[in-house]
Amino acid sequence: MIVGFWNPKRNPRPFDSRAPFLLILARSPVAENTGVAALEGAFLERLAATIDLADIRWIWLTHTDADHTGALEAVLRAAPECRLVTTFLGMGKLGLSQPVAPERVFLLNPGQSLA
Repeated sequence: MIVGFWNPKRNPRPFDSRAPFLLILARSPVAENTGVAALEGAFLERLAATIDLADIRWIWLTHTDADHTGALEAVLRAAPECRLVTTFLGMGKLGLSQPVAPERVFLLNPGQSLA
């Protein structure tokens, strides 16, 4: 099941607690992006209302701009088994502002797949 937090037809303001985000509820749940830092509390509250944060196994960052990585550190703390999926470039960009331990990262570069 895929749960989306933002519907532009209902809420044309994407930079609130319903920032563009998907949660894929599967055997290994995947969070796509982690919202805006200024709205971390609201984001985590909505996410925790949908899934036990410790059950999240993957965070997939579509890209590492600040509007997609806001609650990254908080989700990684709450989900100790979770791994971050990003590119080599994404890992480098994150290292400038919010480094992630290499053992928590799965590098997925263009042309590669998780399968």
